[in-house]
Amino acid sequence: MSFSNRIRSLAVALAATAILLCLSACKYEIGRPGGSTPTPSPTPTPTPSELSVAAGSAGESEAVPTSASVASATAEYFADVTDAAAEETSVARRALALAVDSPASAVENLREVKKSISAARAAYRKAEAAIFLVDPESAEELRAQPDPLGAGAPGGSSLLMHELAGSIDIMEDLLSRPLDSSVAGNLLAEARVVGTKIGELDRGLRGLAGAWTAGDADNFRGRFFLASPEMAAARVFQGLIAMTGDALPDRIDSSERGPEEISGRLAAVREIYLGRDGGAPALHQLVVESSPLQAALARASIARADALAGVLEVFPDDSSVRTQLAAALDEVTRQLIFAAEVIGIEIVDTEKP
Repeated sequence: MSFSNRIRSLAVALAATAILLCLSACKYEIGRPGGSTPTPSPTPTPTPSELSVAAGSAGESEAVPTSASVASATAEYFADVTDAAAEETSVARRALALAVDSPASAVENLREVKKSISAARAAYRKAEAAIFLVDPESAEELRAQPDPLGAGAPGGSSLLMHELAGSIDIMEDLLSRPLDSSVAGNLLAEARVVGTKIGELDRGLRGLAGAWTAGDADNFRGRFFLASPEMAAARVFQGLIAMTGDALPDRIDSSERGPEEISGRLAAVREIYLGRDGGAPALHQLVVESSPLQAALARASIARADALAGVLEVFPDDSSVRTQLAAALDEVTRQLIFAAEVIGIEIVDTEKP
């Protein structure tokens, strides 16, 4: 049986049974809806030997990637970005402690808190697609893959981040005033609030990072994502399409979403589909092997959306740019669906009859 037929058989077996590999806001699923809903096996699915071979050594960059090497590279991507998000929150906690302990340098240390929280959010945006790889009907998968900032919730909003930003603003305002006993008391009280919220963020992001730590057979990466390379490829396509077809359009429509957030999430779509720096095994290379034309169309659609996201950063209030970007994302979604199909993964828009 060919690679295409094998992965089609797996995808239909998985999602013809209405397994949604995204959360409540997502309208796409793999395969045809209907039927019963089995839980994916937590044990490794038997995989043909040619799919189990890892990508070649560093000197074999021209080797055709396997689904196993693509799954491994994608897992490393999520491990790196989730680790980065968690580490930045730790930096913020340390900077906040210094701000409290050393009032003379409080302003400088609070700037470091804001910088680190911003960096944590940027890293999380690249990790957000991982949230949509989960089968929401599997309690085990939901426990194994946390959603600390509510990416899978309608609107993808995070009250925690909003409240944290507000408390930091209050601290900055207090630090701009002459320091007296009243200001000092309020500052200390607000610092406790900020510390509590950063602690909550730290725990959530470390839980997310733990889902992707290498070498853990019981976390999401080991137990569910890498258990079957073919299933992993289907999951990643589903995650990308959830981002471009549901999550990102929703973010564009929200006036509270800054252009840099949209650019960061779209950068993740590009890096996951094409591979970081074009070097890591990625879905795009699997598509090239089946249809170079479709691979080129998918790549071009992502490049156009990426360019428009950059324009939006320059002209954030230009509604026509947002409209063009939304249309470009529709095209990315369409081309990713076609790209999935050429390697045997069928994506269904559940809003259509």
